[in-house]
Amino acid sequence: MPGSYSARNTAIEHAKGDVLAFTDADCVPDREWLAEGLRVLLSVDRVGVVGGCIEVVLPWDGDKQLNAAQIYEKYISFDQKGYVETKRFAATANMFTTRSVLEDVGFFDARLFSGGDLEFGNRVATAGYEVRYAERAIIRHPARDGLQDLMAKARRLAGGEVMLARLDIRHYTIRDWVNTIVPPLVLSWRLARTQKIAAPARSRMMAIGVLNLLHVIAFFERIAIYCGKTPRR
Repeated sequence: MPGSYSARNTAIEHAKGDVLAFTDADCVPDREWLAEGLRVLLSVDRVGVVGGCIEVVLPWDGDKQLNAAQIYEKYISFDQKGYVETKRFAATANMFTTRSVLEDVGFFDARLFSGGDLEFGNRVATAGYEVRYAERAIIRHPARDGLQDLMAKARRLAGGEVMLARLDIRHYTIRDWVNTIVPPLVLSWRLARTQKIAAPARSRMMAIGVLNLLHVIAFFERIAIYCGKTPRR
């Protein structure tokens, strides 16, 4: 059964315009979303992908009313700026590109169930295009409100990483394998100590706990897939 990237490719084939803007069915774009994304996309030559800001929508303002999953979503999830600046891709929940770029580098890899946005963004960057962040091109994404939802996502992402390796799309370094096996101690330490995240100590500890739980879930999911389990969609 085809995955979401196959569906995106079908949408691309039917689209009529020269600019392609992507979001998810559960996201709500800001009124200036398209204008801001287009502005950054056309700001300089050779911009191949633009990733817009993804704001997490929460049911409550105060942390005391949020559960552990919602705390994690609030402070850790959807770091689109980090994706763009350090990993050279944009999550398709808020991504812009052009038809000419797609004609140059190709569509999404339809074989993938997860990780296709990472693979596409890296392919665009390798072809010599820029990947840029558009802070004011905002969409709002509802927070996952339960650990089961986050665990399912962790399993899906782990399966996507295994498929990238199996298809010889991504070559893992020693550092990648170490990060797969060793708990995210450095990130946990930074979350505990950094002043950049304006979160109460209780919220930081909850986020760190969920972060490490998801790491364990993903680790065992990779082992299960290598032992014959089918990756999740």
